[in-house]
Amino acid sequence: MRRARAAVVREPGAPFTVLEVELEDPRPREVLVRMTAAGVCHTDLGIQAGWPRRLTPMVFGHEGAGRVEAVGAEVTGLVPGDTVCLTFASCGGCGQCTAGHPAYCDAARDLNLSGGRGDGSTPLRLDGAPLHGGFFGQSSFATYAVVHQRGVVRVPADLAPTLAAPLGCGGQTGAGTVLNRLRPEPGTSLVVLGAGGVGLSALM
Repeated sequence: MRRARAAVVREPGAPFTVLEVELEDPRPREVLVRMTAAGVCHTDLGIQAGWPRRLTPMVFGHEGAGRVEAVGAEVTGLVPGDTVCLTFASCGGCGQCTAGHPAYCDAARDLNLSGGRGDGSTPLRLDGAPLHGGFFGQSSFATYAVVHQRGVVRVPADLAPTLAAPLGCGGQTGAGTVLNRLRPEPGTSLVVLGAGGVGLSALM
């Protein structure tokens, strides 16, 4: 077990409280990431207020960036020292994932919104008891996160972590909406309402 600090929400609507927690070593297909930046998405704040009591205490955060500290025995393409950003979890084996649409993974709810891994476990402990996590596959409101390898994306080492972190949600949501869904033709007009992380990514 590794000690870490995390912003814990003890019950629905409770404030974020920074506490010392324990973190398991990564499983064979998981990666341990030392967080260097985390974006605060409106989703974190909105869900914090109405998160199910049975899944608390909970660690939120889903726009994380950091450095790989350790990798599980079956992880490929990532090594300790890699600079990464984190994104949502997906199974990799369902029809949506194999068709290149992991955002619509058949197991998305279990992997991202169940308060832990898809099998119901959690790598986090608080005072020796299980601490819910795995929010959007990461729970990046902590000094370390254990993440499935599919949610870890290597980025250039010179990319500032404050720029890399929002790519895991706001960046891909805004840009993805334009590039993958709207697909505007040259010369057409596009209206973007709101110039936060998602809106500005859509403009870019």
